[in-house]
Amino acid sequence: MADAGAIQPLISESPFVSWVYGSFSVTAFSAAGVIELVAAALVAVHPFAPRLSALASLSAIGLFTLAEARR
Repeated sequence: MADAGAIQPLISESPFVSWVYGSFSVTAFSAAGVIELVAAALVAVHPFAPRLSALASLSAIGLFTLAEARR
């Protein structure tokens, strides 16, 4: 994951998300971002697939809860 390494200096110096590298590796943090983007896209398809959107909403809640619990 070359992209994950490219943003590492930006993340490690950020006052808001610098705590992440104490809990996750660079690759894991990058994968979590991809999962969050997929969940957001699936929430947006509610008019076409409401059940899929509901499942994505639950996963987004879980992701947010896990991220906040790690602080």
